[in-house]
Amino acid sequence: MASEIKVDTISENTSNNGVGLNHPLNIKSYTTTEMNALTGMSTGAVIYNTTEDALYFYEAGSTSWFKVKDGTFSATGGTLVTSGGYKYHTFTSSSTLVVTGENSGAEYLVIAGGGGASAGGGGAGGVLSASLTLQAGTYTVTVGTGGTGVGANGGSQGGDGGDSSITGPGSLSVTATGGGGGGEHGTPDGVTGRDGGSGGGTGGDAGSTSTANAGSGISGQGFRGGVGAAASAYGAAGGGGGAGGVGGGPSQVSSSLGAGGAGGAGTNSYSAWATATSTGDNGYYASGGGGGANTNSSALTTGGLASDGGGGDGGRTVNSNGTAGTDNTGGGGGGGEVEGNGADGGDGIVIIRYTLG
Repeated sequence: MASEIKVDTISENTSNNGVGLNHPLNIKSYTTTEMNALTGMSTGAVIYNTTEDALYFYEAGSTSWFKVKDGTFSATGGTLVTSGGYKYHTFTSSSTLVVTGENSGAEYLVIAGGGGASAGGGGAGGVLSASLTLQAGTYTVTVGTGGTGVGANGGSQGGDGGDSSITGPGSLSVTATGGGGGGEHGTPDGVTGRDGGSGGGTGGDAGSTSTANAGSGISGQGFRGGVGAAASAYGAAGGGGGAGGVGGGPSQVSSSLGAGGAGGAGTNSYSAWATATSTGDNGYYASGGGGGANTNSSALTTGGLASDGGGGDGGRTVNSNGTAGTDNTGGGGGGGEVEGNGADGGDGIVIIRYTLG
């Protein structure tokens, strides 16, 4: 037989310190020190912080307390993940971020597309990061594509990477410059690396070892490319510049073997961002592409490598092509061996994060 309970009237009982229906709910109070020492808390637990005169709620997934702010803040757009007290919006292609309310604890990371290679390695895309206050409205996010690689001995430089940017409310306008294309082998008009966020590397047999031939980087975004060898025969190409350092110069292994320069180092200043969003390359972004070799039917085992950060390696064997930069790292493309092809640069990325408290 089913049971049922019927209640005609619910009345409050205020005796013996009971809680009346019109009485306020008393939330447990702690100082900041006491709050941080609490253990065994579950998601959704709420306390009153007497030190800051504010409500806090607990999120077990990030093992953190977050302050409850006045008003309602929300944001949509990109790929969303919560980690370490931050919410991250990751954009791997151009889109928008739509914001309701305001959050003064936001930061951005903007990385442009890497430069395409010829013989010289492509420069990494420029890198910019700073704090900002997110305001209500729509932010336009542009993610730059990687530059196009070309033949190492084909008479032209690699293509520049595309710029990445954020524009939106409060006159916000941030643009990271695409990486410079790598220089072509031995042609006076094309041997110079192109300027960019980080500069492209010079092609081989450049006729000069002047750094003026290397593509320049933009201060605060990246570094210049490496200078190619001046030899009239078997001179190899320089690596593209990276966000963490200049592109390397080539080395003459023998009279008929020239090894390409290493790509410039990437940056690991944003390794926490990379870990949280599963992006980057071993915690790094924006390394330059390695320079292409100049060989004589012999394979090289040295030179032309890119470091962590998504840059592509340069070609080492006869007729070999460079390796493409990794997409969404801003890495530069690897230069081709003299008779090979330079590779494309990697696409850029834009990440916006903000505190949850």
